[in-house]
Amino acid sequence: NAYLEKSPVGAKNPIAVVGSYGIDNFATPGTGPLRGGLQVKGVAYVVSGTQMYRVDAAGVSTLLGTIPNLDRVSMAGDGTNIMVVTGGAGYVFNGVSIAQITDPDFPGADWVVYLDGYFVIGKAGSVYISDPFDPTAWNALDFASAEASPDDIVGAIVEKRELFIGGQDSIEVWVN
Repeated sequence: NAYLEKSPVGAKNPIAVVGSYGIDNFATPGTGPLRGGLQVKGVAYVVSGTQMYRVDAAGVSTLLGTIPNLDRVSMAGDGTNIMVVTGGAGYVFNGVSIAQITDPDFPGADWVVYLDGYFVIGKAGSVYISDPFDPTAWNALDFASAEASPDDIVGAIVEKRELFIGGQDSIEVWVN
């Protein structure tokens, strides 16, 4: 946390290192470790330790509920619901409380993204979609796998309404 400044003529060194104040913490949600976070409609959501928090514009953290274990989380939101996946399990914050997804057709998930009303998850090299606008409802027949270059799917990114599905050796672009 410093910057360089040209020294006056005749100084011992031609450049001085001037200290700066540095970065101040904006918020301190929980005691950590920080497992993941997401911003939806200008509001930050963070999983710290086993707790999920909402952080407002003033930096005030509000405890929302529990997300078990200390594994990394993947999060996606539709403006109403926040879906969190960790350790294969899925959880949904609906604006009021957090509940685990109990639909028997939910296959478990390694990651989650949101596209056009659907929560898209990945597990064991396949991609699954939720019912429209409902991350708690799943149909066992709504799945796909990499087709153009079949390899294990490891993650996805949504950009400009396109789903970029990344495999170990390739990337496929899907559009709803």
